[in-house]
Amino acid sequence: MNSSAYREVVDAIVSGRISYSKRALLSVELRTNRRVLSSVHALNDAVISRGDLPRLIRLNAKVNGETLTEFNADGLIIATPTGSTAYSLSAGGPILSPESGVFVVTPICPHVLTNRSVIVSDTSVIEISPGSTEYPTFLSVDGREPVRLPPTSTNR
Repeated sequence: MNSSAYREVVDAIVSGRISYSKRALLSVELRTNRRVLSSVHALNDAVISRGDLPRLIRLNAKVNGETLTEFNADGLIIATPTGSTAYSLSAGGPILSPESGVFVVTPICPHVLTNRSVIVSDTSVIEISPGSTEYPTFLSVDGREPVRLPPTSTNR
C-alpha cells in the first residue's frame, strides 16, 4: 500500500465510511504450578496439539472450574467467533456469529465419537491440561510459533 492509500483510509475513517465491529478476544495464559509463564491475546484461536508426533494426546478440559471431559484427539482448538470460520470449522466446528457471546472448543480428529465441539460463554474460564506426560503437547496462539508445554502446565 502506498502513502496515498493510507490517506484514503484515514479520510474514510474520519468521514464515517468505514464501519467497525467489536470482536471477542481470547486471553491465553500458560501456567505451571499456578505460576503464569506467558500471557497473550488471540483474535482467532488457541490450539493445543501433538506437534509432529503421530499419536493421540489426552487433554483434560475444565470450564469455570468444573470438569468438562477428557479429549482423546490430535489436539484441541479454542476459537472465538472470528476464528470459528478457520481451523475450527475445518475440524468440524460450527460457525459462530461475531455477536454471539460464545467461544467454541473443538477437538481435532477425536478418537471418541462423543467428543465433539462444545459451545461456552465468552466469559468462561477454560482450562486445558495434558492428561499424560508420555508425549509432548504444544500451544499455538493465532498461528504463531508453537510452544512446547511443560508436563505440569495448565492453559487458561
